[in-house]
Amino acid sequence: EEEDFRRILNGGKPKGVPEMKWKRNRAILVMLMTTALRNSELRDLRMRDLNFEEGTVKVEKGKGNKERLAAFPKVTQDVVKEYLESGYRPNNLGQDDFVFGTNEDGNWNQFDRFTLSQLVERNIRLATGKDGYRSHSCRHFAATQYFDKGVDLQSISEVLGHSSLQTSQIYIEKLRPALSSQKASMAFDGFAK
Repeated sequence: EEEDFRRILNGGKPKGVPEMKWKRNRAILVMLMTTALRNSELRDLRMRDLNFEEGTVKVEKGKGNKERLAAFPKVTQDVVKEYLESGYRPNNLGQDDFVFGTNEDGNWNQFDRFTLSQLVERNIRLATGKDGYRSHSCRHFAATQYFDKGVDLQSISEVLGHSSLQTSQIYIEKLRPALSSQKASMAFDGFAK
Protein backbone atom coordinates (compact mmCIF):
# COMPACT_ATOMS: atom_id res chain seq x y z
CA GLU A 1 0.00 0.00 0.00
CA GLU A 2 1.09 3.58 -0.57
CA GLU A 3 1.18 4.29 3.16
CA ASP A 4 3.63 1.41 3.63
CA PHE A 5 5.87 2.81 0.90
CA ARG A 6 5.77 6.20 2.64
CA ARG A 7 6.77 4.55 5.94
CA ILE A 8 9.74 2.91 4.26
CA LEU A 9 10.71 6.07 2.41
CA ASN A 10 10.17 8.66 5.14
CA GLY A 11 10.03 6.69 8.38
CA GLY A 12 12.94 6.51 10.72
CA LYS A 13 15.37 3.69 11.09
CA PRO A 14 13.79 0.65 12.73
CA LYS A 15 15.11 -0.30 16.17
CA GLY A 16 17.92 -2.81 16.16
CA VAL A 17 19.14 -2.07 12.63
CA PRO A 18 22.50 -0.27 12.42
CA GLU A 19 22.27 3.11 10.63
CA MET A 20 24.52 2.25 7.68
CA LYS A 21 22.82 -1.11 7.17
CA TRP A 22 19.40 0.57 7.22
CA LYS A 23 20.52 2.98 4.51
CA ARG A 24 21.44 -0.01 2.33
CA ASN A 25 18.27 -1.93 3.22
CA ARG A 26 16.04 1.10 2.63
CA ALA A 27 17.72 1.74 -0.73
CA ILE A 28 17.07 -1.89 -1.69
CA LEU A 29 13.39 -1.66 -0.73
CA VAL A 30 12.83 1.65 -2.50
CA MET A 31 14.72 0.43 -5.56
CA LEU A 32 12.61 -2.72 -5.79
CA MET A 33 9.35 -0.85 -5.15
CA THR A 34 9.96 1.83 -7.79
CA THR A 35 11.96 0.12 -10.53
CA ALA A 36 10.15 -3.25 -10.48
CA LEU A 37 13.45 -5.12 -10.67
CA ARG A 38 13.43 -8.84 -10.00
CA ASN A 39 15.46 -10.28 -7.11
CA SER A 40 18.13 -11.56 -9.52
CA GLU A 41 18.23 -8.26 -11.42
CA LEU A 42 18.85 -6.24 -8.26
CA ARG A 43 21.53 -8.69 -7.10
CA ASP A 44 23.33 -8.38 -10.47
CA LEU A 45 23.08 -4.59 -10.62
CA ARG A 46 26.46 -2.87 -11.11
CA MET A 47 27.28 0.79 -10.60
CA ARG A 48 27.71 1.20 -14.37
CA ASP A 49 24.03 0.25 -14.74
CA LEU A 50 22.77 3.30 -12.82
CA ASN A 51 22.33 6.39 -14.97
CA PHE A 52 21.52 9.27 -12.64
CA GLU A 53 21.47 11.83 -15.46
CA GLU A 54 18.97 10.00 -17.67
CA GLY A 55 17.05 8.44 -14.78
CA THR A 56 17.43 4.86 -15.97
CA VAL A 57 18.63 1.52 -14.66
CA LYS A 58 20.06 -0.85 -17.23
CA VAL A 59 19.07 -4.46 -16.69
CA GLU A 60 21.66 -6.45 -18.61
CA LYS A 61 20.37 -9.92 -17.88
CA GLY A 62 16.66 -9.89 -17.25
CA LYS A 63 14.51 -12.99 -17.38
CA GLY A 64 15.31 -14.91 -20.57
CA ASN A 65 18.58 -12.93 -20.84
CA LYS A 66 16.64 -9.91 -22.10
CA GLU A 67 18.18 -6.47 -21.73
CA ARG A 68 15.96 -3.52 -20.84
CA LEU A 69 15.91 -0.10 -19.24
CA ALA A 70 13.89 0.53 -16.11
CA ALA A 71 12.90 3.93 -14.77
CA PHE A 72 15.10 5.30 -11.99
CA PRO A 73 12.90 7.95 -10.35
CA LYS A 74 14.46 10.90 -8.52
CA VAL A 75 13.10 9.69 -5.17
CA THR A 76 14.95 6.41 -5.72
CA GLN A 77 18.10 8.16 -6.88
CA ASP A 78 18.13 10.23 -3.69
CA VAL A 79 17.81 7.15 -1.46
CA VAL A 80 20.50 5.28 -3.42
CA LYS A 81 22.85 8.30 -3.20
CA GLU A 82 22.29 8.44 0.56
CA TYR A 83 23.19 4.76 0.80
CA LEU A 84 26.29 5.16 -1.37
CA GLU A 85 27.44 8.13 0.73
CA SER A 86 26.90 6.18 3.98
CA GLY A 87 30.11 4.22 3.54
CA TYR A 88 28.47 0.80 3.89
CA ARG A 89 29.46 0.00 0.30
CA PRO A 90 33.25 0.35 0.26
CA ASN A 91 34.41 3.48 -1.57
CA ASN A 92 37.22 1.63 -3.33
CA LEU A 93 34.79 -0.44 -5.42
CA GLY A 94 34.50 0.36 -9.09
CA GLN A 95 31.81 0.70 -11.73
CA ASP A 96 31.84 -3.06 -12.41
CA ASP A 97 31.18 -4.01 -8.79
CA PHE A 98 27.74 -4.78 -7.37
CA VAL A 99 25.67 -1.85 -6.13
CA PHE A 100 24.20 -3.86 -3.27
CA GLY A 101 25.85 -6.59 -1.26
CA THR A 102 27.11 -7.60 2.14
CA ASN A 103 30.23 -6.39 3.85
CA GLU A 104 30.15 -8.79 6.79
CA ASP A 105 33.58 -10.40 6.43
CA GLY A 106 35.50 -7.41 5.13
CA ASN A 107 34.82 -8.42 1.53
CA TRP A 108 32.09 -7.11 -0.73
CA ASN A 109 29.86 -10.10 -1.47
CA GLN A 110 26.91 -10.47 -3.78
CA PHE A 111 23.62 -11.43 -2.14
CA ASP A 112 22.16 -14.83 -2.83
CA ARG A 113 18.48 -15.07 -3.75
CA PHE A 114 17.29 -16.32 -0.37
CA THR A 115 19.29 -13.76 1.66
CA LEU A 116 17.95 -10.84 -0.38
CA SER A 117 14.39 -12.11 -0.13
CA GLN A 118 14.71 -12.53 3.65
CA LEU A 119 16.26 -9.06 3.98
CA VAL A 120 13.32 -7.55 2.11
CA GLU A 121 10.73 -9.45 4.15
CA ARG A 122 12.38 -8.58 7.49
CA ASN A 123 12.86 -4.90 6.69
CA ILE A 124 9.35 -4.40 5.34
CA ARG A 125 8.06 -5.97 8.56
CA LEU A 126 10.28 -3.70 10.69
CA ALA A 127 9.24 -0.58 8.77
CA THR A 128 5.52 -1.30 8.35
CA GLY A 129 4.59 -4.02 10.82
CA LYS A 130 3.34 -6.23 7.97
CA ASP A 131 4.49 -9.79 7.28
CA GLY A 132 4.90 -11.94 4.22
CA TYR A 133 6.26 -9.47 1.69
CA ARG A 134 9.30 -10.51 -0.30
CA SER A 135 11.19 -8.99 -3.20
CA HIS A 136 8.64 -10.19 -5.76
CA SER A 137 5.86 -8.39 -3.86
CA CYS A 138 7.70 -5.15 -4.61
CA ARG A 139 7.29 -5.79 -8.37
CA HIS A 140 3.55 -6.11 -7.87
CA PHE A 141 3.53 -2.86 -5.89
CA ALA A 142 5.43 -1.02 -8.65
CA ALA A 143 3.14 -2.36 -11.38
CA THR A 144 0.06 -1.35 -9.42
CA GLN A 145 1.42 2.14 -8.74
CA TYR A 146 2.19 2.67 -12.42
CA PHE A 147 -1.29 1.46 -13.36
CA ASP A 148 -3.01 3.61 -10.71
CA LYS A 149 -1.13 6.67 -11.98
CA GLY A 150 -2.41 6.13 -15.52
CA VAL A 151 0.54 4.39 -17.18
CA ASP A 152 -0.69 2.20 -20.04
CA LEU A 153 -0.43 -1.57 -19.77
CA GLN A 154 2.02 -1.83 -22.71
CA SER A 155 4.49 0.51 -20.96
CA ILE A 156 4.08 -1.33 -17.66
CA SER A 157 4.76 -4.62 -19.42
CA GLU A 158 7.97 -3.19 -20.92
CA VAL A 159 9.16 -1.85 -17.55
CA LEU A 160 8.54 -5.24 -15.95
CA GLY A 161 10.28 -7.05 -18.78
CA HIS A 162 7.22 -9.15 -19.59
CA SER A 163 6.75 -10.55 -23.06
CA SER A 164 2.99 -10.76 -22.52
CA LEU A 165 0.51 -8.08 -21.52
CA GLN A 166 -1.49 -10.79 -19.75
CA THR A 167 1.34 -11.37 -17.29
CA SER A 168 1.41 -7.67 -16.42
CA GLN A 169 -2.37 -7.66 -16.01
CA ILE A 170 -2.10 -10.55 -13.52
CA TYR A 171 0.39 -8.52 -11.46
CA ILE A 172 -2.02 -5.63 -11.21
CA GLU A 173 -5.07 -7.78 -10.51
CA LYS A 174 -3.34 -9.57 -7.62
CA LEU A 175 -3.24 -6.33 -5.64
CA ARG A 176 -6.36 -4.72 -7.01
CA PRO A 177 -9.68 -6.28 -6.05
CA ALA A 178 -12.46 -5.92 -8.60
CA LEU A 179 -14.25 -3.41 -6.37
CA SER A 180 -12.82 -2.10 -3.14
CA SER A 181 -14.86 -2.27 0.03
CA GLN A 182 -14.66 1.52 0.31
CA LYS A 183 -16.10 2.06 -3.19
CA ALA A 184 -18.79 -0.57 -2.58
CA SER A 185 -19.76 1.15 0.67
CA MET A 186 -19.99 4.52 -1.08
CA ALA A 187 -22.37 3.02 -3.67
CA PHE A 188 -24.77 1.89 -0.95
CA ASP A 189 -24.37 4.58 1.72
CA GLY A 190 -27.68 6.17 0.75
CA PHE A 191 -29.59 3.04 1.74
CA ALA A 192 -28.54 3.13 5.38
CA LYS A 193 -31.13 4.37 7.89
